[in-house]
Amino acid sequence: MYSSTLVAPSGATRQSTTPPRFQQIATRRLWLNAFVPLLLVLAVQALMYAMAGANNLPLQEETPFAPSPWLSLLACALIFPMWGVARWKTWSSGGEGRRESRWVVALIAWGLVHQALMVSAGAYAASLLNLASLLMVTATTWHVAKSSAEAAWWLTPSVLWALYTSFVSFAALALQ
Repeated sequence: MYSSTLVAPSGATRQSTTPPRFQQIATRRLWLNAFVPLLLVLAVQALMYAMAGANNLPLQEETPFAPSPWLSLLACALIFPMWGVARWKTWSSGGEGRRESRWVVALIAWGLVHQALMVSAGAYAASLLNLASLLMVTATTWHVAKSSAEAAWWLTPSVLWALYTSFVSFAALALQ
């Protein structure tokens, strides 16, 4: 059996029986949990841009405070891997975390659907989609926080982004 001594910042020590091979596997799973959502969102974004270009559609309506399409792409490219890390942290926290990690998987799926639906959404539909995203990411953060506070912190930027996009879309609706 593998054994090593771990020293905490407080000076306390404890024996670790986690073999290095298991740590390598766990690290690989963390990277997969972060990388797969990134690939999925980039694929959906590429399809969105291709569909918008083929149909001569604007990528978004001109509204005050609206992010550029490239900023939205960058936000998604950062947020989706963070969701993957949150899922891994939640899953790794144990029994309840394994149940609660389903919320993060549902959030990733919703995020991909949301991206695809936004291509043809008008101002009203975009407002409802952004509000639904805000509710989904808030509910997911609340559920994940029950089993892993660290995972909930990985979801916090998404709550802020969803608040911002909801504000922008409802402002555009109000200006019409």
